Amino acid sequence: MAKLRGAGLDVREEQILTPLVTLEEYIREKGYTSVFALANSLVHQHLCEQLPEVRFEYEPGLNQLVALTYDTGLTYEKLRRSATLLNADPDMDYMATHGDACCPSEEGPLPDVGGLIALMRTTNSREPNHIFGKLSPSLLAPVLRRFAPHQVAVVGDRLYTDKAMADAVGIDFVCVLSGETTRESLAAYRGTPSRVVVETLGDLA
Repeated sequence: MAKLRGAGLDVREEQILTPLVTLEEYIREKGYTSVFALANSLVHQHLCEQLPEVRFEYEPGLNQLVALTYDTGLTYEKLRRSATLLNADPDMDYMATHGDACCPSEEGPLPDVGGLIALMRTTNSREPNHIFGKLSPSLLAPVLRRFAPHQVAVVGDRLYTDKAMADAVGIDFVCVLSGETTRESLAAYRGTPSRVVVETLGDLA
């Protein structure tokens, strides 16, 4: 919220939508009571607060879902536990919050959930049953329940996730050039053109 306000965009907490929200909705819909989430302490705490009836621990024989999230506290033991659960039950439900290959930073690209998905694919030959975040249209489902497609635009810096998600549901895309996409890569892009191109998020204000 502070970042968006710094860019001149005033938002409230209830207006923030992340893949965790759609993951939480999914867990509620399925009635799961035991979920092993590859998550850092803040995400783990958030999930426990939002779903107090669910245990987010490693419980072989009881876990109903393996969920990959962006884990800044990743350890080999967490990876081992995830693999063990997927090995033990070929029908184990398996989800990921998003599929981004990397997380942009001032030091260059950093590993993101897409890398964990690739690791599990190499280790277990398993793909997530569903990826909730970009580029999945399911991330926008709560928004499109409230607004018509012509009232919504996706703003982002990645053509292969942000724009692909916008294209999948038929809404406009605003490309921001302060992240991964450059003018050179935008010029080389062979998909439908972005509705608007801005240098920074603040330009929208």
